[in-house]
Amino acid sequence: MKKSIIIIAAFAAIVSFAACEREIPSESQVSGEGLCLTLTCGDINTKSKPGVGNENLIRTADVFLFNSTDPEYKHHWRFAPDAESFFTCFIQAAVIMDGTYKVYSIVNYPGPETDFIVSGTEATLDQLQALALSESANRTFTAGGASGITPASDEDLSLVMTGIAEDITVHAEPGKTLVGNAEIELTRIPAKVTMDFYLKDEVTSTKGNVTETWTPLTDGTNIRLYLCNGASEALVGGADTSSDLFDYAPNLDNTPLESDKTGYSTAFSSVAFYTYPETWTYGDAKEPYLKLIVPWKLTRSTAGMVQESQKEFYYKVMLPTDTFESNNWYHLVLDVTQLGGNADDDAVNVPCGYQVLNWRTGTTITSTMSPGYYLDVNVPDTKNIKFYGDELDISYFASGPVNIISKVKEWEEYNSNAPHQSETGTSAVSKPEDGDYIHISNTLNSNFDTNQYDVSPYTYTIILGLVGDTAGQFNDTLKVTQYPPLYIENNNTHVTSNTNPNVWVNNSSSTSGNQRVWDSSNTSTNGNITTNYIPHFLGAVIANTTAVPTNYDITATNQNPNIYSVTTTILDFNPTVDGSAFETVLGDPRAAATDEYSTVLKGSGSGLTDYRPTADNTQNVISPKFITASSYGKTFSLSYEGARKRCAAYQESGYPAGRWRLPTQAEILFLQKLNSDQKIPSLFTTTQTSGYWAAGQLLFIKDSEGKDKFMDFSSENARWIGGSIGVGYTVNGTDYTTSVRCVYDTWYWGDDPVSGSNWLGFRTSLE
Repeated sequence: MKKSIIIIAAFAAIVSFAACEREIPSESQVSGEGLCLTLTCGDINTKSKPGVGNENLIRTADVFLFNSTDPEYKHHWRFAPDAESFFTCFIQAAVIMDGTYKVYSIVNYPGPETDFIVSGTEATLDQLQALALSESANRTFTAGGASGITPASDEDLSLVMTGIAEDITVHAEPGKTLVGNAEIELTRIPAKVTMDFYLKDEVTSTKGNVTETWTPLTDGTNIRLYLCNGASEALVGGADTSSDLFDYAPNLDNTPLESDKTGYSTAFSSVAFYTYPETWTYGDAKEPYLKLIVPWKLTRSTAGMVQESQKEFYYKVMLPTDTFESNNWYHLVLDVTQLGGNADDDAVNVPCGYQVLNWRTGTTITSTMSPGYYLDVNVPDTKNIKFYGDELDISYFASGPVNIISKVKEWEEYNSNAPHQSETGTSAVSKPEDGDYIHISNTLNSNFDTNQYDVSPYTYTIILGLVGDTAGQFNDTLKVTQYPPLYIENNNTHVTSNTNPNVWVNNSSSTSGNQRVWDSSNTSTNGNITTNYIPHFLGAVIANTTAVPTNYDITATNQNPNIYSVTTTILDFNPTVDGSAFETVLGDPRAAATDEYSTVLKGSGSGLTDYRPTADNTQNVISPKFITASSYGKTFSLSYEGARKRCAAYQESGYPAGRWRLPTQAEILFLQKLNSDQKIPSLFTTTQTSGYWAAGQLLFIKDSEGKDKFMDFSSENARWIGGSIGVGYTVNGTDYTTSVRCVYDTWYWGDDPVSGSNWLGFRTSLE
């Protein structure tokens, strides 16, 4: 928190630094003192559980005074106040001459004061923030003697915290002894993780004359929860070192909750876990997760005979985020609706809802606010609040009554000529009378057996204001996004006339089909390059124009300029293919890295090595998050090998070459379901003799009844009959034309285009 403070210094005062009351004194209360410095870290009642686990305890405080001319600190003091939430002390006026200063503080630093001397010189601010913290060596955020990351049952915490007050301008004035007040709001370096979990009252199954009823054993001591792969190292400045992770931290002390959920009469709230900052990617070997072990009792009834036994089941709760940030509180909510796995390596993945909160329960009003009025929303970023689940509460702190000035709910209906929808004054947002918080309630539909399930994120724009503040001086605008388990986003903001898919390959003609689609440097028509700047669409050609369409007609043949992003955390999609059940799974469809495409890109030094194509044996796998190429990726009919090269060399709108691949059979079927359920426009226009390549030499077409079908073109009967452009295949006397729509794994590469990337956005080596 940056503070601008004008203070007045005395020329004559004793140089000292003394602790005083936690309450900031007025000038009349102090005689002969200097700059009153207050360290604060939120409400005094912030604890991991009642009575112990105080997260605000200030055991030691190192305070550094910097002036504006020297990079190294000018003075350093260490104190051991053993105080809660507030610690107030004084820098005597004689220490502070005319000038501009800043004060930096490290609370609960575990090392010696000699760490603050670097090469015989007082450290700079950057050097202080680069000091390493290690939980395993110094137990910086656990109590001494505690096990793992959680505190012992009768001990408090020693969380490392830092804070800074900047731009402190001092002007000397004779006769003045109190130079002013400065406040430092402390930020905790660790993150906090908690979970509420609700256990289904019973799970019943009947097979023949045998009925099995499972009920959870509700003694909380038998239920165990662990945080796995948390970070045990960081820097004082909060940087993620990504160098050392702990295998697991146990939590055996779960507090019973009063459950108001029908069918879930047993619920628990976990004691807090703590981890240093950490980032990860979906599928990392050390991706953090919560492991829950619940014992269930089995009652088996067979022909009037009843048998009882019990068994432990394992659950793996993957975090619906990719980062732990300092001073954030990650609170998860889990409904346990099923039996888990039989062992650790067989744990059942279960989805959960979660909230990210600023880690505090109160706030301190600073001198920068106008007296008597304040409105402070309890989230780290009011413009980027995300949650997964049906409900969310957002607390705020205010000097008086608060009104909701406006509330708008927005979402997309992608299979529409007017896709953007909004609801002003939405009933999904309310301000209950029983507390200072905003409540959002919108029940998501996740029933994939119908076509009514949600696929669009819902965005809520909420403006809060203080009653009586007619000028709106203290208004606060919240942007909240609610994500369903399966959601689609339209990335058409990346598609412009300046970001066209220049796709280059070494072979400039013949059997691999049309590889260069939209080429501003060559206007020839050698069967591979069409007229300069004529956009081509899958299923249609827009000729004799340089215009890039801004919309599309869903009733027309596949002319879709949009790039769609599809994300799913749960999958209930098991279609029937050729009369047989086709069970799909979420996972990584890519094969091991290969250099067979090292010459596929044309250009100086542009070899593509370590490319990962789609594996042939992953046809039932769906990537958890991917984007589809837009209709700017039009090709003439091309061979299967040409389609593989096409995707290896493809780029569009900053999503670079070397990362696109053929879709799997399951991914095409999944996109077709989204289209048939009217969630997105058609991406595949097929007939009995024209279709799209999937990995494994499978061609997606329509059968004689108009149903989706895959033909296996790996047989000897399939013969390429290409020409200079490429006609297609003939199989047993029938000719087939073939196209391709490539996909890009954003779960691995990230959502954002590569900055400044055109067709040269690929890398020569892909990790």
